[in-house]
Amino acid sequence: MDHPLGAAMMVRREAIEQVGLLDEDFWMYCEEIDWCWRLRKAGWRAYCVPAARVIHHAGQSSGQIRIPSFVNLWTSRARLYARHHGPITRWLAQALVRAGMRRRMRKASPEMIVACQQVIRAWDGVQ
Repeated sequence: MDHPLGAAMMVRREAIEQVGLLDEDFWMYCEEIDWCWRLRKAGWRAYCVPAARVIHHAGQSSGQIRIPSFVNLWTSRARLYARHHGPITRWLAQALVRAGMRRRMRKASPEMIVACQQVIRAWDGVQ
């Protein structure tokens, strides 16, 4: 498993001591992906327990702030790509995100157009 959802993870104390905690720079999105990738790079493995049951009320943290959440999600994805991928993959991702955001802007509300422009700027900063 590449990474479990952050709403229900159990992590060994030794693993946390080795790689550190979740990176707060991600704010709300992609932090668990970054963490799991750092754990994997340090030699730890992630497992799924299909029999486990967890109730997660999706959208409770972000559902009321749709546009800012959209921008934060895509900004966190840009940060993730900057941290974990090489220049060719980053360049391809930037091109796809730009094209997708421009397409979305064609029929978007004024607020969403501004949000898409913010996302494009965030991805333009990915080095």
